[in-house]
Amino acid sequence: MIEDIVKRVIDFIDGKDIKIVDFSFALPYSYVLVEVGGKKSLGVAMTLLEEYKGHSEKRKIEFDVGNIEDFINVANDFDIINRTLGLATINAISQSFIKLTNEDLNKDVANLILENGSSHQIDKYITI
Repeated sequence: MIEDIVKRVIDFIDGKDIKIVDFSFALPYSYVLVEVGGKKSLGVAMTLLEEYKGHSEKRKIEFDVGNIEDFINVANDFDIINRTLGLATINAISQSFIKLTNEDLNKDVANLILENGSSHQIDKYITI
């Protein structure tokens, strides 16, 4: 399932100028901050403590931190640090493409999902 999401996100961002601004692996949440068209968007992912084995010193990231596709691709990695950062990146990207109207902002999020959850209209809500 995650392989399909990774492929869809990479296809979706093709040709878009998306930059990694900042990221951090932390417990219990990790984050990735991206910039799309001058606007910043934050994505978070929960770090599964059951899978985290710890590390005794600063760890070198094993992928190109300047390459958004590398960040997305590690969402399917066995390593919990890589996987968490990859999922946070996907969340940040999806946040930056959500378009809400003023009317939408006054609605409960559960109702928005029920009203539009099966919609694939990229112009109103992104469904990755």
